[in-house]
Amino acid sequence: MEDREQMKQRILELFEPGRITYFSDLAAELKVELPLVVELCQDLAKAGKLEAMAAGAILKPTS
Repeated sequence: MEDREQMKQRILELFEPGRITYFSDLAAELKVELPLVVELCQDLAKAGKLEAMAAGAILKPTS
């Protein structure tokens, strides 16, 4: 099983710039439970990598 940091990196790799990616789609792709994906995306949002929304998130542009 991957550790949390590896999963966060995989989540970021699944995003397309400017498009909302839904937590449920990430959970299905990663084959993990939805609450874990939400938690990891919230961590990424706190780190400034994503903008979390009610049902998904959007990749923040890097400057």
